[in-house]
Amino acid sequence: MKPLISVIIPVYNVEKYLDQCLSSVIEQSFNNIEILCINDCSTDSSLKILEKFSAKDPRIKIINNQQNLKAGLSRNIGIKEAKGEYIHFLDSDDWLEDNAYKKLAECINRNPNIDVIRFRYIQHNLPRKTSEEEVFPNRVCLNKITNIYKEPCCVQNWATNPWCKLHNTKFIQNNNLFFNDYCCMEDTQQALKVILKANEVYFLDDVLINYRLNREDSIMSKHLDNITYLIKDMHWLNYTVSELEQLTKIEILNYFYRIFIPYIFDAYYSNKINYSKLQETLEKAIDSEIIKEGFANDSKYLYQLYEYSKKSSAYKFFIKYKLKRFIKDHFPNYTNAYFKIKKRITKC
Repeated sequence: MKPLISVIIPVYNVEKYLDQCLSSVIEQSFNNIEILCINDCSTDSSLKILEKFSAKDPRIKIINNQQNLKAGLSRNIGIKEAKGEYIHFLDSDDWLEDNAYKKLAECINRNPNIDVIRFRYIQHNLPRKTSEEEVFPNRVCLNKITNIYKEPCCVQNWATNPWCKLHNTKFIQNNNLFFNDYCCMEDTQQALKVILKANEVYFLDDVLINYRLNREDSIMSKHLDNITYLIKDMHWLNYTVSELEQLTKIEILNYFYRIFIPYIFDAYYSNKINYSKLQETLEKAIDSEIIKEGFANDSKYLYQLYEYSKKSSAYKFFIKYKLKRFIKDHFPNYTNAYFKIKKRITKC
Protein backbone atom coordinates (compact mmCIF):
# COMPACT_ATOMS: atom_id res chain seq x y z
CA MET A 1 0.00 0.00 0.00
CA LYS A 2 1.26 3.44 -0.90
CA PRO A 3 2.12 5.42 2.25
CA LEU A 4 0.13 8.56 2.96
CA ILE A 5 3.04 10.37 4.61
CA SER A 6 6.77 10.24 3.88
CA VAL A 7 8.71 11.39 6.94
CA ILE A 8 12.06 12.85 5.84
CA ILE A 9 14.68 13.12 8.60
CA PRO A 10 18.17 14.52 7.90
CA VAL A 11 20.56 13.07 10.49
CA TYR A 12 23.93 14.48 11.52
CA ASN A 13 25.61 13.81 14.89
CA VAL A 14 22.46 13.76 17.00
CA GLU A 15 23.10 10.67 19.12
CA LYS A 16 21.68 12.41 22.22
CA TYR A 17 18.30 13.10 20.62
CA LEU A 18 17.77 10.61 17.81
CA ASP A 19 16.23 7.85 19.92
CA GLN A 20 13.48 10.16 21.16
CA CYS A 21 12.86 11.50 17.66
CA LEU A 22 12.52 8.09 16.01
CA SER A 23 10.49 6.63 18.88
CA SER A 24 7.98 9.45 18.53
CA VAL A 25 7.57 8.56 14.83
CA ILE A 26 7.29 4.77 14.98
CA GLU A 27 4.91 4.92 17.96
CA GLN A 28 2.36 7.11 16.15
CA SER A 29 -1.17 5.67 16.14
CA PHE A 30 -1.39 6.38 12.39
CA ASN A 31 1.04 3.92 10.77
CA ASN A 32 0.61 4.35 7.00
CA ILE A 33 3.94 6.15 6.73
CA GLU A 34 7.43 5.64 5.39
CA ILE A 35 10.46 7.01 7.24
CA LEU A 36 13.40 8.22 5.15
CA CYS A 37 16.48 8.88 7.30
CA ILE A 38 19.26 10.65 5.41
CA ASN A 39 22.49 10.05 7.31
CA ASP A 40 24.67 13.05 6.42
CA CYS A 41 28.07 11.48 7.21
CA SER A 42 27.56 11.38 10.97
CA THR A 43 30.73 10.74 12.97
CA ASP A 44 29.04 9.80 16.25
CA SER A 45 26.76 6.81 16.95
CA SER A 46 23.80 8.22 14.96
CA LEU A 47 24.14 5.60 12.20
CA LYS A 48 24.15 2.75 14.73
CA ILE A 49 20.96 4.14 16.26
CA LEU A 50 19.37 4.32 12.80
CA GLU A 51 20.35 0.73 12.08
CA LYS A 52 18.93 -0.42 15.43
CA PHE A 53 15.56 1.19 14.67
CA SER A 54 15.58 0.02 11.04
CA ALA A 55 16.10 -3.58 12.14
CA LYS A 56 12.87 -3.54 14.13
CA ASP A 57 10.73 -1.32 11.85
CA PRO A 58 10.69 -2.02 8.08
CA ARG A 59 9.15 1.41 7.40
CA ILE A 60 12.56 2.97 8.09
CA LYS A 61 14.89 3.38 5.11
CA ILE A 62 18.43 4.66 5.67
CA ILE A 63 20.10 6.71 2.93
CA ASN A 64 23.81 7.39 3.48
CA ASN A 65 25.24 10.52 1.88
CA GLN A 66 28.69 10.09 0.35
CA GLN A 67 29.64 13.58 1.55
CA ASN A 68 28.29 16.02 4.09
CA LEU A 69 25.53 17.93 2.28
CA LYS A 70 23.82 19.72 5.21
CA ALA A 71 20.10 19.70 5.95
CA GLY A 72 18.74 21.37 2.81
CA LEU A 73 20.30 19.09 0.21
CA SER A 74 19.63 16.04 2.40
CA ARG A 75 15.93 16.96 2.44
CA ASN A 76 16.06 17.28 -1.35
CA ILE A 77 17.28 13.68 -1.59
CA GLY A 78 14.33 12.65 0.56
CA ILE A 79 11.89 14.55 -1.69
CA LYS A 80 13.15 12.63 -4.74
CA GLU A 81 12.89 9.30 -2.91
CA ALA A 82 9.49 9.93 -1.28
CA LYS A 83 6.65 7.58 -2.20
CA GLY A 84 4.04 9.10 0.11
CA GLU A 85 1.29 11.44 -1.01
CA TYR A 86 2.48 13.96 1.57
CA ILE A 87 5.86 14.88 3.02
CA HIS A 88 6.76 15.85 6.57
CA PHE A 89 10.26 17.20 7.16
CA LEU A 90 11.25 16.26 10.70
CA ASP A 91 14.49 17.43 12.32
CA SER A 92 16.37 14.66 14.09
CA ASP A 93 16.54 16.51 17.42
CA ASP A 94 12.78 17.20 17.57
CA TRP A 95 9.91 14.87 18.44
CA LEU A 96 6.23 14.46 17.63
CA GLU A 97 3.21 14.75 19.86
CA ASP A 98 1.08 11.61 20.22
CA ASN A 99 -1.45 11.22 17.37
CA ALA A 100 0.23 13.96 15.30
CA TYR A 101 -0.04 12.04 12.01
CA LYS A 102 -3.55 10.84 12.83
CA LYS A 103 -4.69 14.47 13.11
CA LEU A 104 -2.94 15.36 9.85
CA ALA A 105 -4.52 12.36 8.09
CA GLU A 106 -7.96 13.46 9.31
CA CYS A 107 -7.29 16.96 8.00
CA ILE A 108 -6.31 15.51 4.60
CA ASN A 109 -9.49 13.41 4.47
CA ARG A 110 -11.57 16.56 4.97
CA ASN A 111 -9.50 18.54 2.41
CA PRO A 112 -8.21 16.10 -0.26
CA ASN A 113 -6.66 18.77 -2.54
CA ILE A 114 -4.65 20.54 0.14
CA ASP A 115 -1.15 21.80 -0.76
CA VAL A 116 0.23 22.42 2.71
CA ILE A 117 -0.91 22.17 6.33
CA ARG A 118 0.75 24.48 8.84
CA PHE A 119 0.43 23.40 12.50
CA ARG A 120 1.67 24.67 15.84
CA TYR A 121 4.61 23.56 18.00
CA ILE A 122 6.08 23.73 21.50
CA GLN A 123 9.47 25.42 21.63
CA HIS A 124 11.95 24.10 24.20
CA ASN A 125 14.73 26.62 24.90
CA LEU A 126 17.62 24.47 26.14
CA PRO A 127 19.87 27.16 27.72
CA ARG A 128 16.94 28.70 29.61
CA LYS A 129 15.32 25.34 30.35
CA THR A 130 11.92 26.78 29.44
CA SER A 131 9.12 25.70 27.12
CA GLU A 132 6.62 27.84 25.26
CA GLU A 133 3.62 26.85 23.16
CA GLU A 134 3.31 28.68 19.86
CA VAL A 135 0.11 30.66 19.31
CA PHE A 136 -1.04 31.75 15.87
CA PRO A 137 -1.13 35.57 15.85
CA ASN A 138 -3.96 35.79 13.31
CA ARG A 139 -7.10 33.86 14.27
CA VAL A 140 -9.10 34.75 11.14
CA CYS A 141 -7.29 32.23 8.93
CA LEU A 142 -7.45 29.17 11.18
CA ASN A 143 -8.99 25.75 10.48
CA LYS A 144 -10.04 26.49 6.91
CA ILE A 145 -8.67 26.48 3.36
CA THR A 146 -7.08 29.79 2.40
CA ASN A 147 -4.04 31.28 0.65
CA ILE A 148 -2.03 34.47 0.61
CA TYR A 149 -4.00 35.90 -2.33
CA LYS A 150 -7.43 35.39 -0.77
CA GLU A 151 -6.29 36.50 2.68
CA PRO A 152 -2.88 38.23 2.66
CA CYS A 153 -2.98 38.38 6.47
CA CYS A 154 -2.59 34.57 6.63
CA VAL A 155 1.15 35.00 6.11
CA GLN A 156 1.30 36.26 9.71
CA ASN A 157 0.79 32.61 10.73
CA TRP A 158 3.45 31.29 8.38
CA ALA A 159 6.89 29.95 9.38
CA THR A 160 10.17 29.37 7.60
CA ASN A 161 10.64 26.09 9.49
CA PRO A 162 9.66 23.09 7.33
CA TRP A 163 9.03 20.77 10.30
CA CYS A 164 5.80 22.56 11.34
CA LYS A 165 4.17 21.88 7.95
CA LEU A 166 2.91 18.92 5.95
CA HIS A 167 3.47 19.33 2.19
CA ASN A 168 1.70 17.67 -0.72
CA THR A 169 4.43 15.68 -2.49
CA LYS A 170 3.27 16.43 -6.05
CA PHE A 171 2.91 20.12 -5.14
CA ILE A 172 6.54 20.17 -3.99
CA GLN A 173 7.91 18.16 -6.92
CA ASN A 174 5.86 19.77 -9.70
CA ASN A 175 6.73 23.30 -8.57
CA ASN A 176 10.40 22.51 -7.95
CA LEU A 177 10.15 23.64 -4.33
CA PHE A 178 13.50 22.31 -3.23
CA PHE A 179 15.82 23.68 -0.56
CA ASN A 180 18.88 25.85 -1.17
CA ASP A 181 22.40 24.50 -0.64
CA TYR A 182 23.11 27.02 2.15
CA CYS A 183 24.90 25.72 5.26
CA CYS A 184 22.23 27.45 7.34
CA MET A 185 19.00 29.41 6.70
CA GLU A 186 18.44 26.94 3.86
CA ASP A 187 14.69 26.78 4.46
CA THR A 188 13.80 30.50 4.28
CA GLN A 189 13.48 30.88 0.52
CA GLN A 190 11.79 27.49 0.17
CA ALA A 191 9.13 28.50 2.72
CA LEU A 192 8.48 31.75 0.85
CA LYS A 193 8.18 29.92 -2.47
CA VAL A 194 5.66 27.53 -0.90
CA ILE A 195 3.36 30.26 0.44
CA LEU A 196 3.55 32.13 -2.88
CA LYS A 197 2.69 29.00 -4.92
CA ALA A 198 0.12 27.30 -2.70
CA ASN A 199 -3.56 27.47 -3.66
CA GLU A 200 -4.84 25.55 -0.66
CA VAL A 201 -3.23 26.25 2.71
CA TYR A 202 -4.71 24.96 5.96
CA PHE A 203 -3.71 26.43 9.33
CA LEU A 204 -4.39 23.65 11.82
CA ASP A 205 -4.75 25.08 15.32
CA ASP A 206 -3.17 22.06 17.05
CA VAL A 207 0.27 21.50 18.58
CA LEU A 208 1.84 18.49 16.82
CA ILE A 209 5.59 18.81 17.33
CA ASN A 210 8.27 19.70 19.90
CA TYR A 211 11.19 21.84 18.76
CA ARG A 212 14.56 22.16 20.49
CA LEU A 213 15.93 25.71 20.32
CA ASN A 214 19.58 26.75 20.75
CA ARG A 215 21.13 23.32 20.89
CA GLU A 216 24.85 23.99 21.45
CA ASP A 217 26.07 21.86 18.54
CA SER A 218 23.40 22.84 16.02
CA ILE A 219 24.24 24.45 12.68
CA MET A 220 22.13 27.50 13.54
CA SER A 221 24.00 28.15 16.79
CA LYS A 222 27.30 28.14 14.90
CA HIS A 223 26.18 30.41 12.05
CA LEU A 224 23.77 32.76 13.76
CA ASP A 225 25.70 35.81 12.61
CA ASN A 226 25.85 34.71 8.96
CA ILE A 227 23.50 37.05 7.10
CA THR A 228 24.88 36.49 3.60
CA TYR A 229 22.14 34.00 2.75
CA LEU A 230 19.36 36.20 4.09
CA ILE A 231 20.59 39.13 2.00
CA LYS A 232 20.49 36.89 -1.11
CA ASP A 233 16.96 35.81 -0.20
CA MET A 234 15.94 39.41 0.39
CA HIS A 235 17.00 40.50 -3.09
CA TRP A 236 15.28 37.44 -4.58
CA LEU A 237 12.06 38.24 -2.72
CA ASN A 238 12.05 41.92 -3.70
CA TYR A 239 12.20 40.88 -7.35
CA THR A 240 9.68 38.04 -6.99
CA VAL A 241 6.92 40.10 -5.36
CA SER A 242 7.36 43.22 -7.51
CA GLU A 243 4.20 42.49 -9.55
CA LEU A 244 1.98 41.35 -6.68
CA GLU A 245 -1.09 43.23 -5.49
CA GLN A 246 0.02 45.84 -2.97
CA LEU A 247 -1.58 44.41 0.18
CA THR A 248 -0.16 40.95 -0.55
CA LYS A 249 3.26 42.49 -1.18
CA ILE A 250 3.12 44.41 2.10
CA GLU A 251 2.24 41.31 4.10
CA ILE A 252 4.89 39.03 2.57
CA LEU A 253 7.68 41.61 2.74
CA ASN A 254 6.87 42.65 6.29
CA TYR A 255 6.85 38.98 7.25
CA PHE A 256 10.38 38.59 5.88
CA TYR A 257 11.58 41.91 7.31
CA ARG A 258 10.66 40.71 10.78
CA ILE A 259 13.15 37.88 10.26
CA PHE A 260 15.73 39.86 8.35
CA ILE A 261 16.19 43.09 10.33
CA PRO A 262 16.96 41.53 13.74
CA TYR A 263 19.62 39.32 12.09
CA ILE A 264 21.24 42.42 10.60
CA PHE A 265 21.28 44.11 14.01
CA ASP A 266 22.71 41.00 15.68
CA ALA A 267 25.50 40.93 13.07
CA TYR A 268 26.24 44.58 13.88
CA TYR A 269 26.23 44.00 17.63
CA SER A 270 28.56 40.99 17.38
CA ASN A 271 31.02 43.10 15.31
CA LYS A 272 30.49 41.05 12.14
CA ILE A 273 29.54 44.20 10.25
CA ASN A 274 30.21 47.86 11.09
CA TYR A 275 27.63 50.61 11.31
CA SER A 276 28.04 51.82 7.74
CA LYS A 277 27.56 48.25 6.48
CA LEU A 278 24.46 47.90 8.65
CA GLN A 279 22.95 51.06 7.20
CA GLU A 280 23.98 50.20 3.63
CA THR A 281 22.46 46.71 3.87
CA LEU A 282 19.16 48.01 5.16
CA GLU A 283 18.95 50.78 2.57
CA LYS A 284 19.72 48.47 -0.36
CA ALA A 285 17.64 45.48 0.67
CA ILE A 286 14.57 47.01 2.28
CA ASP A 287 11.70 48.91 0.73
CA SER A 288 11.07 51.64 3.31
CA GLU A 289 7.74 52.58 1.75
CA ILE A 290 6.46 49.04 2.28
CA ILE A 291 7.42 49.23 5.94
CA LYS A 292 5.65 52.57 6.35
CA GLU A 293 2.49 51.20 4.76
CA GLY A 294 2.72 48.08 6.86
CA PHE A 295 3.15 50.22 9.97
CA ALA A 296 -0.61 50.59 10.05
CA ASN A 297 -0.88 46.78 10.12
CA ASP A 298 1.01 46.24 13.39
CA SER A 299 4.58 46.59 12.20
CA LYS A 300 5.55 48.86 15.09
CA TYR A 301 8.57 46.84 16.24
CA LEU A 302 9.82 46.45 12.69
CA TYR A 303 9.37 50.12 11.87
CA GLN A 304 11.19 51.25 15.01
CA LEU A 305 14.15 49.00 14.26
CA TYR A 306 14.38 50.28 10.71
CA GLU A 307 14.17 53.92 11.76
CA TYR A 308 16.78 53.40 14.44
CA SER A 309 19.24 52.12 11.87
CA LYS A 310 19.46 55.65 10.46
CA LYS A 311 20.73 57.11 13.75
CA SER A 312 24.33 57.28 14.85
CA SER A 313 23.50 56.19 18.41
CA ALA A 314 22.81 52.59 17.43
CA TYR A 315 25.66 51.33 19.59
CA LYS A 316 24.16 52.85 22.75
CA PHE A 317 20.79 51.35 21.88
CA PHE A 318 22.27 47.88 21.56
CA ILE A 319 24.22 48.12 24.81
CA LYS A 320 20.95 48.89 26.62
CA TYR A 321 19.02 46.26 24.71
CA LYS A 322 21.56 43.48 25.22
CA LEU A 323 22.07 44.35 28.90
CA LYS A 324 18.35 44.16 29.55
CA ARG A 325 18.06 40.86 27.65
CA PHE A 326 21.12 39.41 29.42
CA ILE A 327 19.70 40.17 32.87
CA LYS A 328 16.27 38.88 31.92
CA ASP A 329 17.69 35.62 30.50
CA HIS A 330 20.25 34.85 33.21
CA PHE A 331 18.98 36.60 36.33
CA PRO A 332 15.16 36.66 35.99
CA ASN A 333 14.62 37.03 39.75
CA TYR A 334 16.55 40.29 39.75
CA THR A 335 15.12 41.85 36.61
CA ASN A 336 12.41 43.94 38.28
CA ALA A 337 14.68 44.97 41.14
CA TYR A 338 17.42 46.06 38.76
CA PHE A 339 15.20 48.28 36.67
CA LYS A 340 13.58 49.84 39.74
CA ILE A 341 17.03 50.80 41.03
CA LYS A 342 18.05 52.03 37.58
CA LYS A 343 14.93 54.19 37.42
CA ARG A 344 15.68 55.79 40.79
CA ILE A 345 19.31 56.47 39.85
CA THR A 346 18.20 58.04 36.54
CA LYS A 347 15.87 60.42 38.39
CA CYS A 348 18.65 61.64 40.74
